[in-house]
Amino acid sequence: MGIPICHGYGMTECPMICMGGPHDTDEQLANTVGRPVVGLELRIVAEDGSVAGAGNDGEVRVKGPMVFRGYTSEAATAEAFDDDGWFRTGDVGHLRPDGHLVLTGRLKDIIIRKGENIAAKEIEDLLYAHPKVGDVAVIGLADRERASGCAPWSRRPRAPSRWASTRWWPTWASSSWPGSRRPSSSRWSTAFPATRPSARS
Repeated sequence: MGIPICHGYGMTECPMICMGGPHDTDEQLANTVGRPVVGLELRIVAEDGSVAGAGNDGEVRVKGPMVFRGYTSEAATAEAFDDDGWFRTGDVGHLRPDGHLVLTGRLKDIIIRKGENIAAKEIEDLLYAHPKVGDVAVIGLADRERASGCAPWSRRPRAPSRWASTRWWPTWASSSWPGSRRPSSSRWSTAFPATRPSARS
């Protein structure tokens, strides 16, 4: 029909943060959430509180007339905004040189392993790319040596039946991933609790 489909990024506290446009390339639409909307200020804040440069991950923080004023709880409001009045979205991402925003995870989903921050979404994306994985969730586990381990819980696709075995898993994980990203344990099942339909069945 020749009608472009665009997508955006927002949340209850700030409904409009970024928006794709009809003139964006297929690559931009597929790999980013668009550019910050007009009137919104957006910056990426690194773990040390500095403003991150293009391509460097950090927390997405926003300021502008579309940002809510606060919660009914004063304590929650104080926690939600930094000292300069920027709203902490809790999302992790980076700005590209073309001005588009890429989301890579959530602050609450960061796994700290031997001092290195690992986004659960990064591991989930690696696993999800494998055809033998139907769905996956990665969680952190307590580990005395590493501070946190990394464990995926995966669902097998219902078909084909030749994928029912998980014997391929250890060899693939050890040969495909850097050591810090290799899960310390795993769980496989045919059912998977989720609040959304899986993209694979």
